[in-house]
Amino acid sequence: MKILLKNTLLSLALALALIIFCLPSCSVDKNALSYGSACYAYLDAVPMEFGYLSDGLRGDIEITASVRNVSSNKRHSISLSEKNDYQQIYPLIPGKYDVSYISVSNSSLTLLKAKCDVESLEIKVGETVELPIYFDGLKLFGSMIRNGIPADGFAETGVFSRKVQYDGKIYDLDSIRKNMKFPKKDERIAPAEYAYIPSESHAGIVLILQNQTSSFITVEEATYAGVRFTNLYAVFPKGVAVGSDLRAIAHAKGGALGTPDYFLGSPMFGLGGDKIEMVYLDRVSGDRIKLLANPGDTYISRIDYEFAKYE
Repeated sequence: MKILLKNTLLSLALALALIIFCLPSCSVDKNALSYGSACYAYLDAVPMEFGYLSDGLRGDIEITASVRNVSSNKRHSISLSEKNDYQQIYPLIPGKYDVSYISVSNSSLTLLKAKCDVESLEIKVGETVELPIYFDGLKLFGSMIRNGIPADGFAETGVFSRKVQYDGKIYDLDSIRKNMKFPKKDERIAPAEYAYIPSESHAGIVLILQNQTSSFITVEEATYAGVRFTNLYAVFPKGVAVGSDLRAIAHAKGGALGTPDYFLGSPMFGLGGDKIEMVYLDRVSGDRIKLLANPGDTYISRIDYEFAKYE
């Protein structure tokens, strides 16, 4: 939904912005407030697929526009997120600005990219200039979300079945190396050392290799020890996926996997402490699944499926 405001509404919104920016905690240049001039940045359209994201992940997606005053070389970062309804009026002193770059947080998970067709801004006294921003490649994002819905019957498969659904297709983890393309590495690794090889053909998939010998060997000689998943393309049985809400997966009563067998890192997730890995162990095969959550997050940001660990 494109956001268009009449001049009168922009003036009222700017006045409110000036009051907010006058608060002691604000880092905006107070000199800019006296000119009544600003940049109104907004997201042109919020993808309907955002509704399928967990609350935590959706709330963490932030679009940042960096604008630079060409005279002073001072840079300003204008952030858009769910918290400000993807729009912000940002006071700027009069002058010329270039739009340096547009970035999206968590882009490695969602593969979202944002763009702006405006390359420069001319800010005048008492005026507000619009800066429309839009997501690029939404077709890919929409496809990723739709193909992340578990296929019929797949969700009921055992989570330790060594099966994963990636971009709508079900793969056997034992055959990942044959079905996907990975670069060859000549590096040598020490005993027990790991190597992580990102796929060249499938974004967000990383081979986990380990030297399980007693001497130095090349990465190519290392044992195939598991697979790492780092974006929304992959979903496991029970609906376990990168981006999933932690409580939906790890809650003792209502979670898809229930209480983890043990934790690595601090178990106080969601409070801004250390990273946490929740570990689930299959005592028959020895396989284990590690779910990573970053400090302060309430959703899964990475999944490791490791073979025959037994601990």
